[in-house]
Amino acid sequence: MEGKGLSRRLISKSYDTLENLQKSKYYIFVRAKGFETIGILTKIDHVYDGSWGVMRKLGLGLSLSGEPFEEYLDRKNKRTGELEDLIQMETDLIVITARNTNSPDDDDDENFTYLLDINTSNHLKDEFDQMKEQKRINKALEKKLMESIRMKESYMRQLETAQSEANSYREKMSNFAEQLGQARARAEYYQTQLKREQIRLLEIEGFLGEQLKGATSKGELQGKDSADVILDAAKKRYEAQKELDKIGIGSSEDFVKRDDFQQFEKQIFNKIDNISKEPSKPPTPEAKKEGETVG
Repeated sequence: MEGKGLSRRLISKSYDTLENLQKSKYYIFVRAKGFETIGILTKIDHVYDGSWGVMRKLGLGLSLSGEPFEEYLDRKNKRTGELEDLIQMETDLIVITARNTNSPDDDDDENFTYLLDINTSNHLKDEFDQMKEQKRINKALEKKLMESIRMKESYMRQLETAQSEANSYREKMSNFAEQLGQARARAEYYQTQLKREQIRLLEIEGFLGEQLKGATSKGELQGKDSADVILDAAKKRYEAQKELDKIGIGSSEDFVKRDDFQQFEKQIFNKIDNISKEPSKPPTPEAKKEGETVG
């Protein structure tokens, strides 16, 4: 309970001190590097610097240890040749300086830490955000690019497979075309052979027809009796004589020489005698085959 009472009294006292300090012309003096508190800035004087021929701001105050201090609140920038203000922020309570140490001769760049003003910091923050946004967009685009590359590789594999199948189909079609050409050549050859066989069959049919006619006449002659043959010859002679008498040519004996007629008659009788003397022979297998084919 006693500790809590002390804390409350300390907070109350600090509050009163800060309130009084805010109302006064004093400031809490802070360095930008690490926001280190130096002490209380009690006064700001303007002093003349003869080396540069300019008026400079000199801060006066008490350190936290109670000792007085002096520190320039500006800087001679040797690179730019200008006098720079080192106050980075000033409110009704605090003053922040960019100087790291209070040495008046230390104007090297390492002895200063600068804070950005609001406009500059906002601008840089916006640029940092843009960089992060661009990085995020680039990452998303890179992801899409990798996905596109994978899809491309997949499509290339599918294309290679399709090309391989197409080549296989082309080879099969070439083989089919070759086989078709061979089949057509064989068909033409068979058609030629068929035509030759048809011609040969027609020749055989013609030959068999002529043979059949001769066989019919020969068979009729062989089947007749010698008396029938003589009778037929006499009838034919009689009919011929009648026709000659009709046209008034006269006797056949006047028209045909008797010797020729006797010679013809003799040949007929000789033929009849030869046929009657020939022993009857059974038909040959070729004759049977021809007879069966004709029937």
